[in-house]
Amino acid sequence: DALALPLKPICLNHQSKGLPFLGYVLYPHTVKLAQRSRKRFIEKYKNYTYQLEIANWTQAQYQAHILPLIAYTEKADAKAFREKVIQDSKQRL
Repeated sequence: DALALPLKPICLNHQSKGLPFLGYVLYPHTVKLAQRSRKRFIEKYKNYTYQLEIANWTQAQYQAHILPLIAYTEKADAKAFREKVIQDSKQRL
């Protein structure tokens, strides 16, 4: 018994626009974070830091949340972006 699911039409794109996949945009020689992933990283980083500042979280809880968040961005060419977000957060304090 086959499922009657419609297939999406094939959509070819130019290499210069990249291929969106799981929060990343894949290019022939590099991987970048998608815009939505960048926004989500900024929001979560600010929220996690705030939870630590107001003492809702211990250092261990903060670390348990922040390490996977940073690890996700390390798969992409996002080092400058990550450092800028962290630096901007430190200046805010």
